[in-house]
Amino acid sequence: MPNTSTLRTLLLALLLVLMSSMANAAPPKEWGFLPLGEAIKIAKRDNKPIFVLFGFEDCPWCSRLYAGAMSDNDLRAQYQSSVVLAYFDTKGGPKSEVFDLPNGVQQTRAGIIQIFAAYPTPSWVFLSPDGTTLGAGRNGKTTAREMRRDLETALAKKSGS
Repeated sequence: MPNTSTLRTLLLALLLVLMSSMANAAPPKEWGFLPLGEAIKIAKRDNKPIFVLFGFEDCPWCSRLYAGAMSDNDLRAQYQSSVVLAYFDTKGGPKSEVFDLPNGVQQTRAGIIQIFAAYPTPSWVFLSPDGTTLGAGRNGKTTAREMRRDLETALAKKSGS
């Protein structure tokens, strides 16, 4: 039988492996998310709505969304062809960092989080190229079907404007 010290070491190693797998909650690379500023420029140039996904590195509910709804390849293709994808890390820099919004207004990271009610994460907002809100959502348990419905609703609002 292994001694107590060996068991403790094995348990600690297992715990570290489990924690490290949860710690990487970056959005799925295959979706092609851009930083907010770059996404806004492309959205204006191409006259496409922006899908802004709010999250942060160790967000367990973000990981759940990515592994669940966002693992659907058809959903990814629909989003990639319909909107410009932006990721906004709610904890990735100083709260006082300033960003340019689509309407030309400058806002701090903290201000963007407040304006778009970006907590709790994951949350998201659909914006027209001029910055009008077309829809929003928030839930790590969201299904691909619900994300598809959110996209279709936002696109209908954009075409109706």
